[in-house]
Amino acid sequence: MVESEGKATVTKQVWVNRTIPPLVSIVVAGCVWYGLAAQPMAITFVPETSATTPRHATTHTDTVPIANITPSISRLDGQVHFNVEPQAAIQIQKVEFYVENKFVGTAFARPYSVSMSENDLTAGTHTVTAKIYTATAQAKTTPALFTANPTNPPPLDSEEAIISPSSSSTAKASQPVPTVLASPTGLVIVAESSGTIARLTWDTTSSATSYQVWRDGTQIGTTNDTTYTDNGLSPGQTYDYKLIAANGSTDQSAASAQVAITMPVPLPPNSKPSSDSATTDNPDQSPLDSAAALPSVEEQ
Repeated sequence: MVESEGKATVTKQVWVNRTIPPLVSIVVAGCVWYGLAAQPMAITFVPETSATTPRHATTHTDTVPIANITPSISRLDGQVHFNVEPQAAIQIQKVEFYVENKFVGTAFARPYSVSMSENDLTAGTHTVTAKIYTATAQAKTTPALFTANPTNPPPLDSEEAIISPSSSSTAKASQPVPTVLASPTGLVIVAESSGTIARLTWDTTSSATSYQVWRDGTQIGTTNDTTYTDNGLSPGQTYDYKLIAANGSTDQSAASAQVAITMPVPLPPNSKPSSDSATTDNPDQSPLDSAAALPSVEEQ
């Protein structure tokens, strides 16, 4: 009996030793889980702009006033050199240069400079600016003025030329004022009996130095006089004529009023008028005197 009780006691003690610790662990774990679930977690985000160390090792300083930078200009062997020197703190990607808002070139590394031929510039005062690009911003510099003295300047109408505002104004002022010419008037056309020649006459137009003669929409000649003879026409054909007065190669008048004429058809050789056409009420008039007169057409 005593032996049995002893074994029972040992068995109970062993069960307790094996069971209690796991149960305690489970209870403790449950309490911890409950405590965490019952209380909200407070998570703090630290922005990169704070005093802490940022994630990125490279920083960009774009707060330097780029507009206060002014390009410098120098000359050597017919070349004009433009240069800008931003502060070292500014991390530059590229610098573009413009003269009179026309692109000249790009620099990608120090020294930020480009060159151009002075003969690509017209004589006079020019403005140069630079556009500076950083990683996060871009801005134009303060403009700088310089005077160009090319030995072989480009023509003002050249697409490649960089024109100074001063030379452009001078060119406009030197251009002659166009002369306003009046249209020719008084055009008269007389056809010869052959039906192949037309003679044109008209009044003088003030300030005109020459006249263009047009037939049926095509210019057929130019004359400095107020007469013109048109040959090689076809009998029975109708032609339209007009004139344009000119003064040099640029000043022209509007076209004159158009005048039409039908060329006569000559009678065949040795032909005789019909008896009807030869009849006349005037006994003193010859039958040949009653033939139709040659056509003459005046401007209406």
